[in-house]
Amino acid sequence: MVDILKPDYLEGKYDIALMYGFSSSHFNPWEMIKILSSIQEIIVEDGILLMEEGDRIQGVFLRGYQQILPEYSENKTVLTIHKDYNALKGEFYRIIFDLKSSERSEMKVYFWGLAELMSMV
Repeated sequence: MVDILKPDYLEGKYDIALMYGFSSSHFNPWEMIKILSSIQEIIVEDGILLMEEGDRIQGVFLRGYQQILPEYSENKTVLTIHKDYNALKGEFYRIIFDLKSSERSEMKVYFWGLAELMSMV
C-alpha cells in the first residue's frame, strides 16, 4: 500500500492509478490537488486514473436546500425556490420570485468552498 501524499519512494511509471471506496472525502482540496499532481508524476503519459466517486452534494446538501428561502434587500423581498441540480456541473438552479412585482427569473449557482477555490488558484 502506498501513501499517495508521499509517493516519492515509488520508482518507475504505472499504467493505472486507482482510488476506490469513495475515498476523496478523506482529503481536503489542498491534498486533492497534491494527489492529482502526484498521480501525474507516477503515471505513464497515456495512463488511466480511475476514481470511484459519488455526488455528495446531491446526497447530503441538497436535501436541506430544496426548501423555499426568503431573501431580503433594501427594496425587495424575494423567494428562491429549488428547481434542479446538475450533478455533472455542480450547478443548482433556483427560481427567484419577487413578492412585490410577481416577476420570476431563474439563476444558477455553484457553492464553492473557499478552500476549493484557493487550492485551484
